[in-house]
Amino acid sequence: MTGTVTWAGLDVHARSTHAAAINVMSGELVRTKFGAGCEEPLAWLAALPGPVKACYEAGPTGFGLQRHLSAAGIDCEVVAPGLVPQRPGYRVKTDARDARKLARLHAGGLLAPIHVPTPELEAVRDLIRAREDARLGLPAVGGVWPRPARVGLIARRAFGWEPRSMGADERRRAPAGDHDDGRGPRSCPRSSS
Repeated sequence: MTGTVTWAGLDVHARSTHAAAINVMSGELVRTKFGAGCEEPLAWLAALPGPVKACYEAGPTGFGLQRHLSAAGIDCEVVAPGLVPQRPGYRVKTDARDARKLARLHAGGLLAPIHVPTPELEAVRDLIRAREDARLGLPAVGGVWPRPARVGLIARRAFGWEPRSMGADERRRAPAGDHDDGRGPRSCPRSSS
Protein backbone atom coordinates (compact mmCIF):
# COMPACT_ATOMS: atom_id res chain seq x y z
CA MET A 1 0.00 0.00 0.00
CA THR A 2 1.51 3.31 -1.06
CA GLY A 3 1.93 5.94 1.61
CA THR A 4 2.38 3.46 4.44
CA VAL A 5 5.54 4.25 6.35
CA THR A 6 5.42 1.57 9.07
CA TRP A 7 4.19 -2.03 8.87
CA ALA A 8 3.59 -3.79 12.18
CA GLY A 9 2.99 -7.42 13.10
CA LEU A 10 1.52 -8.44 16.45
CA ASP A 11 1.62 -11.90 18.02
CA VAL A 12 -1.31 -11.67 20.44
CA HIS A 13 -1.93 -13.96 23.41
CA ALA A 14 -4.18 -13.62 26.46
CA ARG A 15 -1.33 -12.62 28.78
CA SER A 16 1.16 -10.98 26.41
CA THR A 17 1.61 -9.39 23.00
CA HIS A 18 4.85 -9.37 21.04
CA ALA A 19 5.17 -6.68 18.40
CA ALA A 20 7.53 -5.91 15.54
CA ALA A 21 7.44 -2.93 13.19
CA ILE A 22 9.35 -2.17 10.01
CA ASN A 23 9.94 1.44 9.00
CA VAL A 24 9.93 1.47 5.20
CA MET A 25 11.96 4.69 4.92
CA SER A 26 14.87 3.63 7.15
CA GLY A 27 14.50 -0.16 7.02
CA GLU A 28 14.68 -0.21 10.81
CA LEU A 29 13.06 -3.11 12.67
CA VAL A 30 11.67 -2.30 16.12
CA ARG A 31 10.51 -5.03 18.51
CA THR A 32 8.83 -4.95 21.89
CA LYS A 33 6.64 -6.94 24.26
CA PHE A 34 3.53 -5.90 26.16
CA GLY A 35 1.40 -7.36 28.91
CA ALA A 36 -2.30 -8.14 28.58
CA GLY A 37 -4.68 -5.52 27.25
CA CYS A 38 -5.02 -3.12 24.36
CA GLU A 39 -3.69 0.17 25.73
CA GLU A 40 0.06 -0.56 25.51
CA PRO A 41 -0.02 -1.79 21.88
CA LEU A 42 -2.18 1.20 20.94
CA ALA A 43 0.24 3.68 22.52
CA TRP A 44 3.24 1.99 20.89
CA LEU A 45 1.66 1.88 17.43
CA ALA A 46 0.50 5.51 17.73
CA ALA A 47 4.09 6.58 18.51
CA LEU A 48 5.50 4.96 15.35
CA PRO A 49 6.02 7.09 12.23
CA GLY A 50 2.74 7.05 10.35
CA PRO A 51 0.74 6.04 8.61
CA VAL A 52 0.92 2.67 10.37
CA LYS A 53 -0.62 -0.54 9.05
CA ALA A 54 -0.77 -3.40 11.59
CA CYS A 55 -1.91 -7.02 11.53
CA TYR A 56 -2.23 -10.05 13.77
CA GLU A 57 -3.37 -13.65 13.42
CA ALA A 58 -6.93 -14.57 14.33
CA GLY A 59 -7.10 -16.68 17.44
CA PRO A 60 -8.83 -17.33 20.74
CA THR A 61 -8.28 -13.76 21.97
CA GLY A 62 -10.98 -12.50 19.61
CA PHE A 63 -11.20 -9.29 17.64
CA GLY A 64 -11.23 -6.75 20.48
CA LEU A 65 -7.71 -5.50 19.74
CA GLN A 66 -8.57 -4.89 16.08
CA ARG A 67 -11.67 -2.92 17.04
CA HIS A 68 -9.72 -0.93 19.65
CA LEU A 69 -6.93 -0.02 17.20
CA SER A 70 -9.35 0.82 14.38
CA ALA A 71 -11.37 3.07 16.69
CA ALA A 72 -8.13 4.95 17.47
CA GLY A 73 -7.42 5.43 13.76
CA ILE A 74 -4.77 2.73 13.30
CA ASP A 75 -5.35 0.51 10.29
CA CYS A 76 -5.33 -3.05 11.68
CA GLU A 77 -6.17 -6.23 9.84
CA VAL A 78 -6.70 -9.75 11.17
CA VAL A 79 -5.27 -12.57 9.07
CA ALA A 80 -6.07 -16.27 9.01
CA PRO A 81 -3.25 -18.32 10.59
CA GLY A 82 -3.68 -21.08 8.03
CA LEU A 83 -3.05 -18.65 5.16
CA VAL A 84 0.24 -17.26 6.49
CA PRO A 85 3.03 -18.55 4.22
CA GLN A 86 5.43 -21.00 5.89
CA ARG A 87 8.87 -22.07 4.73
CA PRO A 88 9.17 -25.84 4.37
CA GLY A 89 11.02 -27.40 7.28
CA TYR A 90 11.00 -24.19 9.32
CA ARG A 91 9.90 -25.36 12.76
CA VAL A 92 11.37 -22.83 15.17
CA LYS A 93 8.47 -20.76 16.48
CA THR A 94 8.79 -18.00 19.01
CA ASP A 95 6.43 -15.12 19.63
CA ALA A 96 9.05 -12.52 18.65
CA ARG A 97 9.82 -14.33 15.38
CA ASP A 98 6.13 -14.68 14.60
CA ALA A 99 5.60 -10.94 15.08
CA ARG A 100 8.61 -10.12 12.88
CA LYS A 101 7.41 -12.56 10.20
CA LEU A 102 3.92 -11.04 10.21
CA ALA A 103 5.36 -7.52 9.80
CA ARG A 104 7.55 -8.58 6.85
CA LEU A 105 4.83 -10.55 5.09
CA HIS A 106 2.32 -7.75 5.65
CA ALA A 107 4.75 -5.21 4.14
CA GLY A 108 5.21 -7.52 1.16
CA GLY A 109 1.46 -7.82 0.59
CA LEU A 110 1.47 -11.58 1.18
CA LEU A 111 -1.25 -11.69 3.86
CA ALA A 112 -4.97 -11.83 3.18
CA PRO A 113 -7.24 -10.21 5.78
CA ILE A 114 -10.33 -11.96 7.07
CA HIS A 115 -13.74 -10.51 7.85
CA VAL A 116 -13.99 -9.14 11.38
CA PRO A 117 -17.43 -9.94 12.84
CA THR A 118 -19.46 -7.38 14.72
CA PRO A 119 -19.26 -7.55 18.53
CA GLU A 120 -22.81 -8.93 18.59
CA LEU A 121 -21.97 -11.74 16.14
CA GLU A 122 -18.79 -12.55 18.04
CA ALA A 123 -20.79 -12.75 21.29
CA VAL A 124 -23.27 -15.14 19.65
CA ARG A 125 -20.39 -17.32 18.42
CA ASP A 126 -18.90 -17.38 21.93
CA LEU A 127 -22.27 -18.30 23.40
CA ILE A 128 -22.71 -21.17 20.93
CA ARG A 129 -19.20 -22.46 21.67
CA ALA A 130 -19.74 -22.18 25.44
CA ARG A 131 -23.04 -24.04 25.16
CA GLU A 132 -21.39 -26.82 23.19
CA ASP A 133 -18.56 -27.05 25.72
CA ALA A 134 -21.06 -27.24 28.59
CA ARG A 135 -23.09 -29.86 26.73
CA LEU A 136 -20.02 -32.04 26.28
CA GLY A 137 -19.17 -31.52 29.94
CA LEU A 138 -15.96 -30.49 31.58
CA PRO A 139 -14.82 -34.08 32.34
CA ALA A 140 -14.93 -34.83 28.60
CA VAL A 141 -12.34 -32.12 27.97
CA GLY A 142 -10.09 -32.94 30.90
CA GLY A 143 -11.94 -30.82 33.43
CA VAL A 144 -10.50 -27.56 32.10
CA TRP A 145 -12.62 -24.98 30.34
CA PRO A 146 -11.26 -25.16 26.78
CA ARG A 147 -11.94 -21.60 25.58
CA PRO A 148 -9.30 -19.10 26.70
CA ALA A 149 -10.35 -15.69 27.91
CA ARG A 150 -10.48 -12.67 25.67
CA VAL A 151 -7.72 -10.06 25.86
CA GLY A 152 -7.92 -8.34 29.23
CA LEU A 153 -10.12 -11.01 30.82
CA ILE A 154 -7.69 -13.70 31.92
CA ALA A 155 -9.22 -16.73 33.63
CA ARG A 156 -7.53 -17.87 36.79
CA ARG A 157 -8.07 -21.11 38.67
CA ALA A 158 -9.24 -19.38 41.82
CA PHE A 159 -12.46 -21.25 42.36
CA GLY A 160 -11.06 -24.74 42.98
CA TRP A 161 -12.86 -26.34 40.05
CA GLU A 162 -9.78 -27.78 38.38
CA PRO A 163 -9.59 -31.55 38.41
CA ARG A 164 -7.22 -33.39 40.69
CA SER A 165 -6.62 -37.03 41.18
CA MET A 166 -7.57 -38.73 44.42
CA GLY A 167 -4.44 -39.29 46.48
CA ALA A 168 -3.54 -42.54 48.25
CA ASP A 169 -4.61 -41.17 51.67
CA GLU A 170 -8.02 -40.20 50.31
CA ARG A 171 -8.47 -43.62 48.69
CA ARG A 172 -7.86 -45.34 52.02
CA ARG A 173 -10.43 -43.12 53.76
CA ALA A 174 -13.05 -43.43 50.99
CA PRO A 175 -15.81 -45.97 51.57
CA ALA A 176 -15.65 -49.09 49.42
CA GLY A 177 -17.02 -48.57 45.94
CA ASP A 178 -16.44 -44.79 45.93
CA HIS A 179 -13.45 -44.96 43.66
CA ASP A 180 -12.59 -46.82 40.51
CA ASP A 181 -9.18 -48.40 40.33
CA GLY A 182 -9.55 -49.12 36.60
CA ARG A 183 -9.87 -52.91 36.98
CA GLY A 184 -13.63 -53.00 36.47
CA PRO A 185 -16.41 -53.98 38.90
CA ARG A 186 -15.60 -56.43 41.68
CA SER A 187 -18.32 -58.99 42.01
CA CYS A 188 -16.31 -61.26 44.27
CA PRO A 189 -13.14 -60.91 46.35
CA ARG A 190 -9.90 -61.77 44.60
CA SER A 191 -8.20 -64.91 45.77
CA SER A 192 -4.56 -64.85 46.77
CA SER A 193 -3.71 -68.15 45.08
